[in-house]
Amino acid sequence: FLLASLVAGLVLYFILSRFLHVLPYTAALFIAGTVTGALVKRYDFGTFTESTDMWSRIDGELLLLTFLPGLLFKDAYNLD
Repeated sequence: FLLASLVAGLVLYFILSRFLHVLPYTAALFIAGTVTGALVKRYDFGTFTESTDMWSRIDGELLLLTFLPGLLFKDAYNLD
């Protein structure tokens, strides 16, 4: 799940930077994560579903402290 998420984020960033300048990256990540979560809850994808379930049990503060600084830095760095 972690590697798939990183690759999906990279592809999403590439698409947004080349074609969709209107949608912010963090909003697109939120939408992509919500859609992925809904699909995993509805359908069984085997190992991907198990991995997603393990990641969903991680403490919310740990996720926030891990990923939020990088996202904020990236957005602040790209401000004009």
